[in-house]
Amino acid sequence: MDNSQEYLDFEQALNRLHEIVGLVGNRETGLEESIDMLEEAVQLANICTENIDKNQWLKSSEGESHEQGDISRR
Repeated sequence: MDNSQEYLDFEQALNRLHEIVGLVGNRETGLEESIDMLEEAVQLANICTENIDKNQWLKSSEGESHEQGDISRR
């Protein structure tokens, strides 16, 4: 993976994915370049998934801490 992609946030990765879809979709991209873009797209999709998973985990852990706080007040 390109080192610069390791630090992309969700929006940046998603924007690049849209860009790749447009480039490959115009059918002017050669096979080799399309394969390279597919590999990049998979890495970008993984970044998006990791960000979504992290955000869901953070939201659920915040909810659990609030629920535990409510129980301790009783």
